[in-house]
Amino acid sequence: MSTQYETRQEQQEERKKPRPDAASITAGLVFVAMGLIYLLSSGGHLHAAAQWTGSVLVLGLGLAWVVGAITRRRR
Repeated sequence: MSTQYETRQEQQEERKKPRPDAASITAGLVFVAMGLIYLLSSGGHLHAAAQWTGSVLVLGLGLAWVVGAITRRRR
């Protein structure tokens, strides 16, 4: 009897564990990459222009949306 209770309790604990969200991770990586690019450009190692910042941001967030849509289907 105690094994059934323990099994149910373990199953409930496993359900409570959050799964990593691929779209959020991808969006976070886009923002980290943008921050690193501007950090390196402030040190003179890289030239960052504000002209391409918006396009890279939109492309990165679009990629995050696609990754989220693909991984959402699999769940």
